[in-house]
Amino acid sequence: MAVLKNSGRSSLYLSSIFSSLIAGAIGWGLLLISTASSLSQSSGSQVGKIGPLQLFEISKNVLPDGGYEGGFSFITTGAAIYLGVVVVVGLILGWLRGRNAS
Repeated sequence: MAVLKNSGRSSLYLSSIFSSLIAGAIGWGLLLISTASSLSQSSGSQVGKIGPLQLFEISKNVLPDGGYEGGFSFITTGAAIYLGVVVVVGLILGWLRGRNAS
């Protein structure tokens, strides 16, 4: 019986982590779209951030021959912290769901 109980808990943890990763990816995508849309009528660079946490930088530069050049770069420290927070939230949710299921 203990094996099945641990299997059920593992399933709760994994589904909670997966759900939080999906929610984090959706949040990241929405932030990316809103940051990119702020560069639609201008040039320069914008940093995608949540509070003090900087996740990525988008740039749009005017080329001398006409047209635009775009760039995207991750800010690795911010992205790693964001991913860590999302996973920790998933673990906490899994723990809470496991506590309520017992």
